[in-house]
Amino acid sequence: MDAIRDFYLDKRGRVRLTSKQEEIRQRLVAAHSLLCRFHSPTRAIKKHQKRWELSDVQAWRDIRHAITLFGDVQKAEKEGIRYIIYEFAVETFRMAKKEKDFNAMARAVDTMSKIMGLDKESPDLPDFEKLKPAMIVVGLPEDQVKRLDTMLNTGAVNFSTALPTAEEYLEYEEIGREEEE
Repeated sequence: MDAIRDFYLDKRGRVRLTSKQEEIRQRLVAAHSLLCRFHSPTRAIKKHQKRWELSDVQAWRDIRHAITLFGDVQKAEKEGIRYIIYEFAVETFRMAKKEKDFNAMARAVDTMSKIMGLDKESPDLPDFEKLKPAMIVVGLPEDQVKRLDTMLNTGAVNFSTALPTAEEYLEYEEIGREEEE
């Protein structure tokens, strides 16, 4: 896959493919071609598998590699349709301007602004109403709640004294050396 990508990116023609890599490149081009002809990935896989006599797994890999190498046609299609509709709106505006039809001109401008996302506040920014921080509920032992409440009421908060020491958590017994008699 890397060698094939390098082959396409090399403008000087220095990258040469082995016969096996060339066969894989041709398979990827064929897989991408099937996707470009508005075949669903599943349908494209069946045709690709039959034409190249591939296993199911290899056909899926080829489709995935073709999408990685050449781009996802289904996503690009939406942008392409958006551009075509925008061009129609521009042409409609020109025709309306020629006819001095101001209502049609205004509708064309409205259509262009919607296509470009100008009717929204900022299409690239997220909806901040949906990004509110989550409520996190923390359960603390009662003695810790009392300590925190006391610290907060004094105005200054010193967390180094807020945590109990190891002696408060662990029960232990000091073991000394017994005197040998």
